[in-house]
Amino acid sequence: MRFHSEAERQVFEVIAPRYEKDGYRFVDPREVPVPSGDWSFFPDFIAQKGDQFVAIEVKLRRSASVERSLQRLKEIIELNKNWRFEVYYADGVIDQKSLPKAGVGEIKEALIEVQSAAKSGFFRAAFLLSWGTFEAAAREAHSRTFARPQTPSRVITVLAENGSLTPDHADRLRQLAEKRNLLVHGTLSVTVEDSDIAFLTESIEQIVASYPDQLRV
Repeated sequence: MRFHSEAERQVFEVIAPRYEKDGYRFVDPREVPVPSGDWSFFPDFIAQKGDQFVAIEVKLRRSASVERSLQRLKEIIELNKNWRFEVYYADGVIDQKSLPKAGVGEIKEALIEVQSAAKSGFFRAAFLLSWGTFEAAAREAHSRTFARPQTPSRVITVLAENGSLTPDHADRLRQLAEKRNLLVHGTLSVTVEDSDIAFLTESIEQIVASYPDQLRV
């Protein structure tokens, strides 16, 4: 995902989980033509779910002239029944409260619970808790970057870029992220293996091992 400004990146980090929770994925705005009439318009983001699209524009702050222009653009785009147009103002989005961090003690307690659930055969429950623990460990390691809800793909990408994960490890996690997404969106037929949970546990332990000494106490 390309960002033109830090504000745009922060807005994306807040709104992306909402769309993904509803089954959308983000596609390259340069590759999907927006039905904007004679306007030459490229939105900041495009979310897609099947044949439904959302063109998303990010602005720093509200102004009467900007709102008038965007309202006209919205009317044109939404003449196509497969498209919606939505605007987010950075000054009203990125002030949202940051997620709380979990210390090493909480992470270790969660891993014990994961292992207990897995031993009892509750693999899907153990898998979802282990994914939540994975994100908690990542947020502890990179508290500013992950202060707000993240997409699974971004968490993995940042950890790989920072050297917390090897490329092969990151690729395997992306496969598991697909299972995670299916499960949280209600595809209950997803099969979770004990090896999936073991790999996530290994990933969590690898992240915790990379913590500076002051985070391990």
